[in-house]
Amino acid sequence: MSSTRKISYVIHYTVKDDSYWTPAEWYARKRGQRPGDGKPTPANIAKHCAHMEASTLPGGVNAHIGKTKILSAYVVDQRTREIVATYHS
Repeated sequence: MSSTRKISYVIHYTVKDDSYWTPAEWYARKRGQRPGDGKPTPANIAKHCAHMEASTLPGGVNAHIGKTKILSAYVVDQRTREIVATYHS
């Protein structure tokens, strides 16, 4: 029997090559093997975006996407639909 839970935050990306990245859950806390990103603050989003960009380099887990530059990102609170933090490179 499965359980459900609500997603609290979602991050949206704008990338340089005009490709579309599907919005993803912002993991504020650790879940399983995946470490959490902390509260959605501009500093934490910047760190998250740097990690995502590094993952698209050769040898990274997202290398199949190709080297990518994230231009901006924002995190939306799913309960209130408000933007709680933004990032601009």
